[in-house]
Amino acid sequence: MQIIALSGSRGVYGIQNVKTGGIYVGSSARDMGSRVSRSLSDLRAGNHACHNMQIAWDEGLEKDFTITALWKAPDGATIDEIRSREEYYRLQHVEMAYNTNRAKHPLLNIAGGIGKTLDAIEWAEPYKVAA
Repeated sequence: MQIIALSGSRGVYGIQNVKTGGIYVGSSARDMGSRVSRSLSDLRAGNHACHNMQIAWDEGLEKDFTITALWKAPDGATIDEIRSREEYYRLQHVEMAYNTNRAKHPLLNIAGGIGKTLDAIEWAEPYKVAA
């Protein structure tokens, strides 16, 4: 797995099972490459903090997973902005995200469905998605 492109970058990343489409969405305010390396070490050791991700990893093969930078933080982005963007991507992948608890997530219980909910959220300027 290539994580070199993430090294030194801050932002949001995904570890995705290419066979099932399941995805773990994570972020790092320091270095995505280091954070992904730690996640992979935890997965290989069988002790990743996200139980659903660990199950998917154990049931599949390492080659079934890809790592993607979903969003690279601009200079000056705060930790809160990075976490907000991570939550945004979790919601974008809500049906397939290993680390989204659909039963407990407050935004998923709003009438009108997830698409309307995402449109209603006031995102900080650099995080708005083009229509």
